[in-house]
Amino acid sequence: MVVDLINAGPALASTAGLVRQGGRLISTLYGSAEVNGVVPVYVRMDPATGDLPGQAASLAGDRISIEVAATYSFAQSMEAMRDFAAGM
Repeated sequence: MVVDLINAGPALASTAGLVRQGGRLISTLYGSAEVNGVVPVYVRMDPATGDLPGQAASLAGDRISIEVAATYSFAQSMEAMRDFAAGM
């Protein structure tokens, strides 16, 4: 599962390339019905009704995993945006 909270339209195609066969592309920004052979799932986020305890339980139970490619300090935010734009 790949979650993209930023890209929409043609820019979502680069994110779709990260989805493994049989995986899901989740986006909060509505767009195309299909992107590079991947059918995105569009969701609406509402933090007031979120299920953070359920998400935490899923992580703790190894039912889902999160991969963090890099971390940046606030002072490195411009570098982070450049890396993100470059697909890193």
